[in-house]
Amino acid sequence: MVETMVRQVLKDIPAKAVAMETGCGVDIFYKASQGTRKLPQGRDARRKFSELHPCAGLAVALEDTGWDMFGYLEGDRHIQTLIQICLKEDSEVDEQLAGLSRMLIGKTEPEDLTPEDVVVLKAVVKEVSDEVRSLLNFIIGLDEHFRLDVIDWIKKNDTRRETKCR
Repeated sequence: MVETMVRQVLKDIPAKAVAMETGCGVDIFYKASQGTRKLPQGRDARRKFSELHPCAGLAVALEDTGWDMFGYLEGDRHIQTLIQICLKEDSEVDEQLAGLSRMLIGKTEPEDLTPEDVVVLKAVVKEVSDEVRSLLNFIIGLDEHFRLDVIDWIKKNDTRRETKCR
């Protein structure tokens, strides 16, 4: 799936420009787009690559974590289809969350959970993950279709303060 996202980046940005921006060779990105090698491993190169295109950021996140929520939805990527996928995933999350609050009353530690509770919580995590994936792909779809330059917009409008991990 990483290769699909790298191909999308190279479709929108010439490989030479990607190579120049990241300080890596062009062949690295061609091979990554074919699935025959990983993305550049240097921290700075990965950061620069991820800032070039929304699909690049997702490719780095997917490669680093293996989390499917960072995956690229293949197939019909028409905006209306992506909206319907988001609505479907949202309703599935709403359904999963509906009884969760009541189920967790009085349960504050892992030992408080029954095996059935664990199954329910894992199902919720899967549905939330699917929704995050659909929303990220919707943002990418908007960016691809309408050329919104979402990465620049996000950088300019990010008002969160950096916090240090404990």
